[in-house]
Amino acid sequence: MENPTVDRKISILYDNYRDNHFAENAQRDVEAIRRSATVWGAGITTGAFVANEFARLSMRSPLFKLKPLNVAFWFFVPTMMTRRAFDENI
Repeated sequence: MENPTVDRKISILYDNYRDNHFAENAQRDVEAIRRSATVWGAGITTGAFVANEFARLSMRSPLFKLKPLNVAFWFFVPTMMTRRAFDENI
């Protein structure tokens, strides 16, 4: 989930202040933050799937059955929320 506004601002900073160490490494820092968000989101998603499967197999509750909406939710939402939170940090 790349934000074109952030990328444009980083480009302007680099063009105007390329001799400054912070402006020179800004794009690299932003990419590191985005990569970290993706890793955290994937970890949360994996943990949620494992916890859901454990609950489904141990509790035998219809609440934890593997339905398409449940799978879609746990597959996309944690990663999207993590990336949005890290994007706010940028």
